[in-house]
Amino acid sequence: MDNGIFHVIRVTPETGNIFSYQPFLLSLAISVLILGSASIIIFCLIFKPLKNIVRLSEHMNRQNSHTLSLYPGKISRDETGDLILSFNRMSERINELSESLLNNEIQLKNAQIEALQNQLNPHFFYGTLESIRMIAEANHQELISDIAYSFGNLMRYSLSREYLVPVSREIEMTRQYVSIQEKRLVNRFEISWDICELDDKWRCPKFALFNMVENVFFHNVSKCRSFIQAAVILKKDGDDLIITVKNTGPGIPPERLAHLRYLLEHPRERDTMTSENNGRGIFNINDRLRLFYGGDYRLDIDSEENVLTVCSVRICKHYNGF
Repeated sequence: MDNGIFHVIRVTPETGNIFSYQPFLLSLAISVLILGSASIIIFCLIFKPLKNIVRLSEHMNRQNSHTLSLYPGKISRDETGDLILSFNRMSERINELSESLLNNEIQLKNAQIEALQNQLNPHFFYGTLESIRMIAEANHQELISDIAYSFGNLMRYSLSREYLVPVSREIEMTRQYVSIQEKRLVNRFEISWDICELDDKWRCPKFALFNMVENVFFHNVSKCRSFIQAAVILKKDGDDLIITVKNTGPGIPPERLAHLRYLLEHPRERDTMTSENNGRGIFNINDRLRLFYGGDYRLDIDSEENVLTVCSVRICKHYNGF
């Protein structure tokens, strides 16, 4: 009341529906939009990795040979990409091991074939050589007697069933071979020996040194009229022993030297060498070194034409193989 005056206010509802659907519908639309967008994003995040995994699985199921092929698809930057990279690295390693195993099997079969071809009766040869030596001694032919004796020892050595022999024995057999060449090729060459102190624990593949020295006579002394100077050097390098053979003479032309080095690293390509100078001796040494000691042990060869040829191998003292 204000001065006896009444103010009356009447409140009446609006005509129509009191409840409004607009805010609710707007909220619902926004919620649906957010949920839809989130669903699409989550679907993409989950489906894409699963799709890559399915493709990788299908690729793995298609591998039906001993050589695995790498995954050819796109590699994403997530966990599935790491999985694909791991699979590719594993495939490369398996392929390397498979190829190495195949090469070893081929070399083993070749060795078995050569062993079958060389299964001659050694007693017949020993008896024949001993008869020649006795006849030569009876007739005072000391040169023939010495050659027959040395040759008989070399045959016994070559037919022995040893993979690794004491280095001292390998040196002894090589010296006997050189003594035969000294009687056959008088005043055609000179060879020096620089050998460090060794015990019987030092062992090497049979004919490792022998074949290197044999190459000096086969490719140099017998192929030219020049006087050949050769040297055999054995020196220790920690737990390794380096065997080096140097010689003067015609040497190896650069093109052939490069080809030999290539074939030392690629055994499957050696069938291309069809000449009598096919390098089988050095290939045999190199392959056996790798089989016995691993890939870090190999034969190294270097040559300057008409000047000097150097051939060397490295063997390990601590070998626990065959």
